[in-house]
Amino acid sequence: MLIYRITDPELNVFMARLFKEAVFDTFEVRGLEVCTFTEFRISGALDKDFDGTDTDAAYCAWGRLKPFAVDFIKGRKRPRLIRITLSHPSAAAAQLHPNAAALFLNINYELDEAQITTGASQKNFALDKSVEGVWDDYIEAFFAQHNIPISTRL
Repeated sequence: MLIYRITDPELNVFMARLFKEAVFDTFEVRGLEVCTFTEFRISGALDKDFDGTDTDAAYCAWGRLKPFAVDFIKGRKRPRLIRITLSHPSAAAAQLHPNAAALFLNINYELDEAQITTGASQKNFALDKSVEGVWDDYIEAFFAQHNIPISTRL
């Protein structure tokens, strides 16, 4: 598990990549919480009966949900809190490691800084941390590839 802290001026770059660009669009949304004048909470779980999409995905892609999040955030004041739990698509997770059940990226924005935490769950119990290691390496390479600066790695 990796923990990053992002502060200004890097925070502006990270938020632009997250909300204005397509960098994270293929990640799936497990949950979204935004606190502005009120609290908005969204589960990213897909309702396939309503949506009618023919997909194996259980969760909505960030690219599809992002415009709604942006609408919540728009305004004269910065939000007090943003929490987003993203996960790597299941098929992509299985390609990274055969025992990866889910690979998470938790984004917590509060008090003008963001904290990013990686996490992994395994299909089968194992004492080794190879799933986490592979995911952490992937995220570090992903951030470097997309020029996402990190202020502090905790």
